[in-house]
Amino acid sequence: MSYPSGRITSTEVPIELTVTDPRGYNVTLGDLRMRHATRVGEVWTWSDWSRISNAKDDLTYEGKRGFRYQFKYRAQNELGSWGEFVEFDEDHFVFINNPPVANGGPAQVTKVGKSVQFSADASEDRDGDPLEYTWDFGDGTSSSELLPNHEYEKAGLYTVTLTVSDGYEESEAYITVYVEEQEQTPGFGPLATMLALL
Repeated sequence: MSYPSGRITSTEVPIELTVTDPRGYNVTLGDLRMRHATRVGEVWTWSDWSRISNAKDDLTYEGKRGFRYQFKYRAQNELGSWGEFVEFDEDHFVFINNPPVANGGPAQVTKVGKSVQFSADASEDRDGDPLEYTWDFGDGTSSSELLPNHEYEKAGLYTVTLTVSDGYEESEAYITVYVEEQEQTPGFGPLATMLALL
């Protein structure tokens, strides 16, 4: 019996149940058991073992994100005799990752040439993993800062994309930014500029 050890990003845990009877008898029944651990703060607490399958062949267990899982297995031969449980030590467990949740804040309105600040501070990761941030400002520029400032050179409607990664999975958030033209100072419009050149 074997299953992954460490962190996985899928909720499906593959379990290999290749087993033979040492005396050559046919295996007629399996006994697969599972226990899971949940975390409160930094403390993980394991549940009791529970029987989840009598399978003799490989299977996939559907777990939940944010949980640790351990499995053990034994088999019964055609004479009705059970073998010993095959199990691993405490450090062998599979953990199903929680993906991060990106949050780049609300839509924004700014003006050409005016600095506008973005914030990924509301992004979160339920596993407490450190996060990496990538901003695409929609005008061909980007940033990897938590709280970047940016100036747009042209008026228009932009879609800003924030990508957040926990090193295992990514999530994206989209922020709409409306950039207005700068207001012209009275007396310094195109006509005044032309007259000044005469």
